[in-house]
Amino acid sequence: FVLADVERGKAQYKFVELASTRRFVTIEVQADGADPMAQVEEAIAVHNIKDAVVRLIIHTTMEKNRLLHDNEIHKLLSEAFKVATVVRDVERVSRLRLGSDQTIEQMTPLEVLERYLQVRQVPKERIEKLLEYAQRVMSTES
Repeated sequence: FVLADVERGKAQYKFVELASTRRFVTIEVQADGADPMAQVEEAIAVHNIKDAVVRLIIHTTMEKNRLLHDNEIHKLLSEAFKVATVVRDVERVSRLRLGSDQTIEQMTPLEVLERYLQVRQVPKERIEKLLEYAQRVMSTES
């Protein structure tokens, strides 16, 4: 804590360290590999969490999030004095937004393809060429 002595026109302060306080440990882990639980376990193992207040932040994908198990994670954190929070920062796949004036059912396949390519920021010349090829494929199917 900080001890401050404040008087008119001057102030003095000093930092006073308390020996009996708990350590706060934040562990961040990128768990998007083949075995995300192993990545979490490795990240926890490199920190001294005994008797500490721990915050665990797991960055992962939607697919790998399903492979993470809360019970196992809390067992790995059992030496901690307190687990303040376990945050899962799950990367969400961005969804194609068509706009409020049209639904997908109202669009032709070429319009849907064009909108998709625009959202993916494909260059205009490339979009035109791809739409031309798509038109050819669709006309040969009928």
